[in-house]
Amino acid sequence: MEEKINTNSAAIPMMDLIQELYRFNRTIVSADNRKMLERLSEFLDFKIHEYPSGTDHQTWPVPPQWDVNEAYLSDGEKVIASYDEHPLFLVPYSKSFDGWVTKDELLGRIRTGPNRPDDFIYDHRIASDYQRRLEEWGLSLPYNRVQALREDKYYVKIDISVSEGAALVGEYRLQGQEKDTFALLSHTCHPGQANDGLAGVVVGMEIMRRLNSRPKQSRFTYQCLAMPETFGSAYYLANNVSTFKDYIGALFLETPGAGTILTRNLSRVGNLYIDAVLESVVTRIKNVPQNCQPFHRGLGNDELNFDWPGVGIPGLSLYWDGYDEYHTSADSPDLIEHEKLETVISVVIDLIDVLENDYVPTLTQEIPVYQSRYDLYIDAFENRDSYLNATDVLFAIDGNKSLFEITYSKGIPFWPMREYLEGFYRLGFIEKKPTGRAQFTRRQDQRIVSHDAPKGELR
Repeated sequence: MEEKINTNSAAIPMMDLIQELYRFNRTIVSADNRKMLERLSEFLDFKIHEYPSGTDHQTWPVPPQWDVNEAYLSDGEKVIASYDEHPLFLVPYSKSFDGWVTKDELLGRIRTGPNRPDDFIYDHRIASDYQRRLEEWGLSLPYNRVQALREDKYYVKIDISVSEGAALVGEYRLQGQEKDTFALLSHTCHPGQANDGLAGVVVGMEIMRRLNSRPKQSRFTYQCLAMPETFGSAYYLANNVSTFKDYIGALFLETPGAGTILTRNLSRVGNLYIDAVLESVVTRIKNVPQNCQPFHRGLGNDELNFDWPGVGIPGLSLYWDGYDEYHTSADSPDLIEHEKLETVISVVIDLIDVLENDYVPTLTQEIPVYQSRYDLYIDAFENRDSYLNATDVLFAIDGNKSLFEITYSKGIPFWPMREYLEGFYRLGFIEKKPTGRAQFTRRQDQRIVSHDAPKGELR
């Protein structure tokens, strides 16, 4: 029985949610994570998966809940910087500390950036390192303030509450006719930053809303996951091993609202059907600088866990690269450009439309169709390019390749050919076989996709 589709068309207030939530203490486990997901669930009905502190998920333990009561740096007379000023002042999962330290000891615990002299810098190393978490403390201080330190000692106050909590993964699933699933991934962590992470969450939500508002049930199932980077996907995957085979692929939405270069990262294999579909829709965008990175180069996030060899879900990434505010307090809502959010949304919607509308054409008679009899003929003299494209596609139909595979391998636009073949389909001269289960979208295409992409630096 076909499920009823929710046609609520109210757009997700992306910019408002980013402004409201970006300063929350968003880390692996925190009280603010729950508040954030509950707030987001007012607009998209997330199912919240909980992984309690102390539980272990295939070598990934869930840490305690880490909440900040107070944190500041003082010279004894005035406050130099504080958590209230900006969340990046305190390195996540620092331990509590209350006392005087020498200037040299303080400098050894400060993260700063000479190239961003007025900004706090994001440091995730204590939180992500099992050996250091809650065993050390660290601060971030703008470089100009570091240069202005003149005293021999300074007072540091860090008041942290550590308690039993749970890592939270928000999931929204739009059930299709088939269980084969395409996942949109985003991370909820990165406190005090807007473009890096949080913007990807709201973009994923808006994409799901638009899919949900369509009048017909989708063919495939679509999933939106919002989670703490790396840790959330490890917990989720460890508890959903039986579903790996059902995934078409996964796309991480990284920094969708600011930057200068529209960048996509390939899957681990790199020349899969899903890589080709993403390439085809991204490269249709004109007058926008673009780049393609190999897997695990440039920015890398939860798609790496999804495409781990033991998991095997093709993991890609899409983001705007080339913005200096990355991992700094300057990554604020003022940085976000709505037009860039919409560009990423349109790319993902276009990708999904290809997945939904691709099929394997099969011929129903042995000899060619007498095309002019049925008004299917394209005149070779009046429109030679269209004639050659149509002929190339018809000669490539073998009952095995999908229409997208045929058009992509020959450099022919997909949608005009799909429209052209509709005439053959309506008259019964071709049949449409479904592209099949997830195994189809994971098979390698004969055309190599962008393997000459530069090997970017890890971040």
